[in-house]
Amino acid sequence: MSKLQTFDKIALLKLAFNGLAEEELKHMAALTDLRTYPPDTVLCHEGAHEEIFYVLAEGTAVISKRMGDDGDERILRMAGKGDLIGEMALIQNSPRAATVRTTSECTVLEMEKRDFEATLQRSPRMALDIIRITLDRMRENDQAMIADLQKSNLILRQLDRNKMEFIQVAAHELRTPLTVLKGYANLLRTSNEVKANPALGEVMEGILKGTDRMHGVVNTMLDATRLETTELRPSPMLIKLLMEEAVQELIPSASARTVKLVLTIEADLPFIHGDPNLIAKALRHLLVNAIKYTPDGGTVTFSAKMLPATAEEPAA
Repeated sequence: MSKLQTFDKIALLKLAFNGLAEEELKHMAALTDLRTYPPDTVLCHEGAHEEIFYVLAEGTAVISKRMGDDGDERILRMAGKGDLIGEMALIQNSPRAATVRTTSECTVLEMEKRDFEATLQRSPRMALDIIRITLDRMRENDQAMIADLQKSNLILRQLDRNKMEFIQVAAHELRTPLTVLKGYANLLRTSNEVKANPALGEVMEGILKGTDRMHGVVNTMLDATRLETTELRPSPMLIKLLMEEAVQELIPSASARTVKLVLTIEADLPFIHGDPNLIAKALRHLLVNAIKYTPDGGTVTFSAKMLPATAEEPAA
């Protein structure tokens, strides 16, 4: 007598559905077929419409799901004796939400969709058992995903700290040689040989402009590393004055590329509350980017005006 012929369906179904009466178990057992599958058999294909419900009798199977755009598979859980497979897709009449693959030789009870639906209608207690099992799985999956997110957040925070430390070290290492280079370049520019040779003078001006730009990059790098530790010092201020200062500072840079700066500020702008130093830096970077990406001979308009408050965004 074969192994399948001697298998006790009732005992397995009682393990899977401990709330069913004996008659309900017998009725359900009569509607199921026993099958044995070799290792690495896919019982459920994620995204496919399939019409078989399984109860795992012997062996193990892995349940996995594709995550993210790159399609990496994440193992949700391992299924063992008495576990239900594929019931929610049949209940919802939807594609499989995950892939189920045998990891060893597996014996399963199989039930067709029509018989499964008829059994659910006949046995409300079975439906309640399935709901309970599904909720337990969802809770386990949620806890596993929360743990993964917490682990990922720790890794991301460490990577962010490493990145900031690298930027800070690199900026400090660059600042000293740049300062020396700029000092020597200024010294050479004042020499008689350079003054007497227009070509050399032009070269020295290019070197000085390059070092100034590098200094700006280094300062920006250092500003980025200080953001997390910067203490805000808010106070009332006029945005108009900060914008005027930014424009005056960057007129030479704009003129070198024949970019016209136009400042338009609405009259009677009120005081705002913020950190003047940080807002001044933000305005300067905004204007620097505008000049950088405007074609030679173009125009950059720097403007400020009052906007009416809306119901969704009340006035501060």
